[in-house]
Amino acid sequence: MRTTLAVCMLAIWATGAMAEPGMYAPPKREIHAAQPSPAFVAQLESSLRMPEGAWPIRRYVRYYTLSSNAGHRTVRGSFVAPSIAGQTAGVHIVTNASMPDISDFGCKAGVLTYDLDLKRLTMIACNGM
Repeated sequence: MRTTLAVCMLAIWATGAMAEPGMYAPPKREIHAAQPSPAFVAQLESSLRMPEGAWPIRRYVRYYTLSSNAGHRTVRGSFVAPSIAGQTAGVHIVTNASMPDISDFGCKAGVLTYDLDLKRLTMIACNGM
């Protein structure tokens, strides 16, 4: 009985679920779901028709993440002028938590949603004016 308990406690400690007495066990790292591939993003961007008043997509800092909406798997995107983002134009594939939350700025910032299940762009728009 004591041997079984000791083996169980050792197994729990080895997995990080329990700290050794007097030691700190850091929280487990968050495991992120797969993200859209750079090849998928390049294909998506090559077929985009930007909203009226927007620049060509390649002039923006772009952020993409995997998400879901109404039970559908989606790719969410944000495009932001380099002067607002403080970065040079380019693609950043990020987690949901790292997506920028930007409002206003007219067509200096915008959003898009691509539905992976329907295989089509469902929304692209500049942010509020």
